[in-house]
Amino acid sequence: MKYIVLMLVLVGCGTEDGVNWGPANYEPCETHQGNYEHTTIRCGDYYDDVIVLCDENSNYNRGPDCLKMSDLYQVVADNKPCRNCGCVVENICE
Repeated sequence: MKYIVLMLVLVGCGTEDGVNWGPANYEPCETHQGNYEHTTIRCGDYYDDVIVLCDENSNYNRGPDCLKMSDLYQVVADNKPCRNCGCVVENICE
């Protein structure tokens, strides 16, 4: 038993690349990555939207309808459910 535990410690616990990214077990996604797909915004129970953010590094063309980060801040400010509340914003990669 002692050797099995030692082997798991040395080899890892079965994640693809040996890295555990937390409870959801996925890699962080940023808008400057090539595999970025879209961003979801959820504000309370009444606002749920999907947008595409522009790549601020200009490495990837996200199309003419992509939003700048300042536009994202405005969407959140306009749709948060209360003055001291926020929204859940999550970038999604393929």
